[in-house]
Amino acid sequence: MIIDYKNLISQYDENLLSKLRGFGEEEFLKFWVPDSEKLKSIYNLIDALVESQTYNAELINLDLSQEEEKDLQKLLNIAINKIELNKLIIDINKKKYIDFKKENKKVISEVKKVKDAEILSKLDDLKYDESISEKYNEIERIIKKLNFNDKKKNKEKNEESYVLNLSDNSTLEYYINIDSGVITNAFHNSKNIDKKSIILDTLCDQIINKGISEVADHAVIYVEHFLRSKIKYKKEFGIFLPRNSGGIFNLIEKNLRSSRDRFYNKANIEKKEINKEYKDTSKDWIKLSFEDQKSKIDEILEKNIFRQFNVNSSDIILKRVIQGNRLEFILSDNLKGDFEDNKLFKIEEVFKEKIDSSIELLSIEEKDSNKLRLSNAPKAI
Repeated sequence: MIIDYKNLISQYDENLLSKLRGFGEEEFLKFWVPDSEKLKSIYNLIDALVESQTYNAELINLDLSQEEEKDLQKLLNIAINKIELNKLIIDINKKKYIDFKKENKKVISEVKKVKDAEILSKLDDLKYDESISEKYNEIERIIKKLNFNDKKKNKEKNEESYVLNLSDNSTLEYYINIDSGVITNAFHNSKNIDKKSIILDTLCDQIINKGISEVADHAVIYVEHFLRSKIKYKKEFGIFLPRNSGGIFNLIEKNLRSSRDRFYNKANIEKKEINKEYKDTSKDWIKLSFEDQKSKIDEILEKNIFRQFNVNSSDIILKRVIQGNRLEFILSDNLKGDFEDNKLFKIEEVFKEKIDSSIELLSIEEKDSNKLRLSNAPKAI
């Protein structure tokens, strides 16, 4: 079989705009994914030939550089019989090729480990202190009530206590149920209303009734999200990560993760790889028909969203409800990409409050230029 490489690439690009699938009659094309780099594209092509059990071919019209020719020589007598700047004679020994791939994978893995270690060694050390970014100054004016400084209760027999000690004798304490790993209570002893006590108060509110694994990995993100929702969103905040918000957030996260590890070691539990907890949506909401759900959503839009966020019924239109908790909307240009003032996130919070805490907002992706592949796939807001 003779494969004209340049013609193959040209046909592939053309077919992308006119075909949904099936880019050629040859079996190997079912497995081939071209790459912008010629070498990767050729290696992918050899993989595709192996998958289709096609072990002999002549690849022409390549126009290889000397560097590319040199790189391909590692496959001589394994998958390639002869190399020229414009032609490859493919002759694949399946066993040798599989062995080569396995060994090459090990080498790549080791190289990646070394590179990762080099990158990590160059990262700045996180500051674990009680400093708080000036970005959060406004929360003292907006949030004034402390709810969790007086909620201390005696620890039960099936609970373990973990503590974060801060300066000025202030402490955060939380109990973990030994059997379930769920945080059953959290409180602090701060008396003054300041940025630190507000952060601790918010943290207590966010971690109660959640598993310690979920809390260790995401509690600080929940706190950041809540605090930022109360103030005008600013780009300089960065994404929700402790290192973007100040030393005390790093300190809290370090304490929670240390507690998680100590709890797991004591209970002889392996650390969970998947630590995101998804709340079940209210059964009362799920059992409603789409018409009833839409009626409730329209009511919330009318009473709580349109006037507050300066939008109208043509700006946000419900298309469907997916799995009970995912509300898919068609958005007008007035709302698309409107992230600077956090408007869409705030609208989602309204639905969480009025319907169920598991609610998520989705928008309809713009359709691509391929008329045979019009996409209505939902995109999370």
